[in-house]
Amino acid sequence: PAWFGKLGWVNHGQVPFMIKPLRAGYFLRKLKLFGDFPLSFTQDQNLQPIDSVGVWADDLWRNFSSGIGCSIVRDSTFLQHRLFAGPNAKGYRVVAEQGADGGLVATHEAEKHGGHIAYLMEAMGGDCLKGMLESELARLRNRGAELVLAWCYPWSPNYRHLRACGFMPLPERIRPTRIWFGGRASSDHGKQAETDCIKQLYRVTEPLRLSRKLHSFRGWSNGNTEQAFSRSSGAVGAHGARAPARARLAVGGNGVDRRQVWLRCGDA
Repeated sequence: PAWFGKLGWVNHGQVPFMIKPLRAGYFLRKLKLFGDFPLSFTQDQNLQPIDSVGVWADDLWRNFSSGIGCSIVRDSTFLQHRLFAGPNAKGYRVVAEQGADGGLVATHEAEKHGGHIAYLMEAMGGDCLKGMLESELARLRNRGAELVLAWCYPWSPNYRHLRACGFMPLPERIRPTRIWFGGRASSDHGKQAETDCIKQLYRVTEPLRLSRKLHSFRGWSNGNTEQAFSRSSGAVGAHGARAPARARLAVGGNGVDRRQVWLRCGDA
């Protein structure tokens, strides 16, 4: 993208896709086979959705982001705009346990590419986050969602919760689209955060045999090409590196809807 040149943004590589299979039907159809059965067996706890975000989310974000150095500030103002008040704030389901030690999970469903696909848009919290994720994944499975997509780096504070819920990194060579993650520091501390983020960028490798099998599953993106910047309703992605300060971030690529751009699991 143009901002990685003249505009001074630093390219951090591709965003960290993760996938959680919920049902077998989508994958069987890609292999021209029949059948469908669940691949996830957690229970829906019937969490009640919320329709706004209050100041409690500021404490939640401060606790959750205490070890994050490079990220969008996902405070109550940002979350209210992104999930409820912004021009693209529609079709999201948001559940929360309020308070500094609580959690927040936001999801979106879409009929895409011959399947019922869900997107994990936000996932932050403490020890309660895993249970909230399991409940929402069970609800999505029961509604017919066949897989869930998310973005999350291994050093993100919610990564261990996603892995515990069955999310798996999706290697770059078999990803459905190329979306780039970048930043532009506005201070010396921000430059250090940016440097640390680049140092921690990872590459997930899988056996060639698995790569060949999964090539037929391309097409898991969520819409049109977009560019997402700080405070935009389309900013989604993985939380950034552990570092002493924050830097501005942006994402760009092809084949992704602005609703998909965080996980969402800061801006990436």
